[in-house]
Amino acid sequence: MILPMILRQQLSAAFGQELHYPSDLDALAMDIAERTGQNLSVNTLKRLCGLIGPEVQPRLGVQQLDRWAGTYPSIFRMSASEAAGAASRMRAARRS
Repeated sequence: MILPMILRQQLSAAFGQELHYPSDLDALAMDIAERTGQNLSVNTLKRLCGLIGPEVQPRLGVQQLDRWAGTYPSIFRMSASEAAGAASRMRAARRS
């Protein structure tokens, strides 16, 4: 499963930097572990972002990303317009 572009943009916004390179995902995995106390495999993040093939489907990656981004129960079940609105509200909340 590769995350839709809107969700990858939301992850970038929540993280505060673009997620284009494997090193970006290394830093994201460390941030997720620090903020949630849960480890999320860098390879899972790479699969979700389309940087490596989906040989093994992630089991908990989407739920952990939800919790890290503060969007649980799930931005991943929203329509594109709902997700865009949620991303905008998250950015506004982080600025204040």
